[in-house]
Amino acid sequence: WDLAEFDMNVVNQSQLGLEIAERAFATGTVELIIDLGSSIVGALLRAGNPGSALEQAERFLAFGREQGIQVFVKTIQRAQARVLLDIGQYETALGLLKESLTASRLTNYRYGEMRALACLGMCYAGMGDDEEALRYLAQAEELAEKINSKMDVNLIRVDLAAVSVRLDKPDALDRKSTR
Repeated sequence: WDLAEFDMNVVNQSQLGLEIAERAFATGTVELIIDLGSSIVGALLRAGNPGSALEQAERFLAFGREQGIQVFVKTIQRAQARVLLDIGQYETALGLLKESLTASRLTNYRYGEMRALACLGMCYAGMGDDEEALRYLAQAEELAEKINSKMDVNLIRVDLAAVSVRLDKPDALDRKSTR
């Protein structure tokens, strides 16, 4: 690959990720497949290809199950749930996210727990349950702060702001801005 001339927009990022994944699958490079899985699903979603994102999620899930790598399976399920949220399949996403949250807590995988909480918040927001959305997002924000994931703290605060504005609760925004 000539990365010097490679346009790194999300479409090209997802294509590059898929090409690397193909080589990883062909050579049985388990570690690389694990590292790439959720990133490729997310890039395909951001590139506007939810169908392809779901297809790749299923492929990575099958691989993770075949290899017996449960943390990887839950990570891919969380990425799959984000795609389902994007296409309005909230009930299916909710089930996957609850499984992911439980598994993350059982294995003490704090980052996975935080991401599952944030996704659950957005799932409830999509379902119109803004109070429940705020509850999950607040838990996710607190955990993101504890594990010092600054990028996630900022992303979660954007989601909190969006839900708060929809609920017409500007006081929730003031609390966040004082931190």
